[in-house]
This record gives sequence, structure tokens and C-alpha cells, in this order.
Amino acid sequence: MKQYEQSLLSNPELPMIGSSYNNMYFRSGRDGELACFGRNVGNANKRRAELLSHRNKQYQWLLAESWEEFRDFLLEMYAHVGFSDHNFWPLQDFGTSTLDELEGKPYSWFRVLAGNKNNAPAAILARFREKIPSLAAIEVSNNLNVNLRLALAVVEKLRHIIIHRAGEVESKEKFVDSVLQRAGISLKGTSRSKNTDFVNYFFGSGAFENRIVLLELATGPEVRLPTYVNRFEDAAGYLIAYAHLLHEEIEDILPPLDSSSTTT
Repeated sequence: MKQYEQSLLSNPELPMIGSSYNNMYFRSGRDGELACFGRNVGNANKRRAELLSHRNKQYQWLLAESWEEFRDFLLEMYAHVGFSDHNFWPLQDFGTSTLDELEGKPYSWFRVLAGNKNNAPAAILARFREKIPSLAAIEVSNNLNVNLRLALAVVEKLRHIIIHRAGEVESKEKFVDSVLQRAGISLKGTSRSKNTDFVNYFFGSGAFENRIVLLELATGPEVRLPTYVNRFEDAAGYLIAYAHLLHEEIEDILPPLDSSSTTT
């Protein structure tokens, strides 16, 4: 039996042999009868590609959810600073309320206003940079050697494409331009190539150059053991690093949030 299995595995035609047959049906809206609209014949190669595609989709949606969690964190932090220091927010963020009316307002009131802020979270990040210059500086110059402002723009735009276009862009060049503009980076200059490479890292190559690909990348052949770089972990890690950085910067300028004061 073992020799038979080995002979099968060594057969170059094996990957092309049909191994699954799926007929796809739906019920007709006219008469309620089953109608076949397609048939899928799978072989080893095709099923492997489908498995990788499914795994990539999982990574894509995990990244989209990571951005949503990060956005909620920004809203919480913005509500915290508005609650602790009313002068941190611009006046228009308080709506029709005057400064005299803010005393005694619960944290939950500020959280609702933070969620209603126009152009959030971009406007919130802009306010943080304006009021905390050290944050703006370390975004672009840090020990990670990563422009975190660019990293946030990349993940935000990736999330949008994952949600609204199933993870595929129409034009990579236009996508890169939109990311750089979001990050406030010039579309020209010597740094464009480096910034473009940073964005392209999260896409495939060849036939998949316009598709977001977050599957693991094998390290170079000089590494003896099979090791990989995880692109999803890299992207999510940038969000965590930024959240930690922002939390530290806020701690330096504001007192800790008292949990008893957050109740309605």
C-alpha cells in the first residue's frame, strides 16, 4: 500500500485529476423548483488555491475588524481628554453646549459627542497631533523605523477596500496616491519609492498585484529552518504600537481616568 501511495503522489497528472464535484442550486422565484446555475469541479491544485484564498479572506476581515477596534479606541481616548480637559477640544465639538454647561457632564456624554465628530477618526488624529506635538514627531521618527502615520493610512484604506470591494483595487497607482494623500505625504520626491514599497507589501504580485494579500511570506533561502513573515501581524502590530504610544502621551498630560466618573 505504501508503494502504491508513493506512486500516486509521484504522478505529475495527479494534481489535475478531479477530486471534488459541486453542483450549485437555487430555488426559482417563479415556481419554487430547484434550478442548477453552475458546477464546480475541483482538483488538487484548484482546492489548494481555494484554501489559500479562504485563508487570505480570513486575514482580510481580521484586519478590517482590527481597524474598527482601533477606531473605537481613538474615540474613547478623545472622549477621555475632552472629559478631563475641556480646553483640549475645539468649541464646535461641544455642539450647542457652552463651557459653563460642561461641568457635571458624565463621561458617556463626551463619548457620544466624540462618536458624532465630523470626519472621525481623521479629525481626531489631527487634533491629537496639534495638541500633542511630541506625538506628531514620534509618528514619523521612531525606533520601529516605520512612519506610523503612513501605516495608519494604509490600514484604514485597506479596510475600506476589504469592506467595499472584496479586497481588490481597480488601480494600484491610484490606491497608493490616496494612501499618501491621507498620510499627508508628497506624491513626488525621493521618498515616494520607499513609501510605495511599504504599501505594496500588503498586495500580491503578478495576477494578484491589485489584490490585498496578507498571507505569510517565506523568509529568504539563507534561513535554514522554514520561517515566515506574517503581514497581518505586521499591520495589526502598527495599530497596537500607535495605541500604546498615544496612551503614553495622554498619560503625560492628563490624570488617569477615574472609572467612577464614567457612569451616567
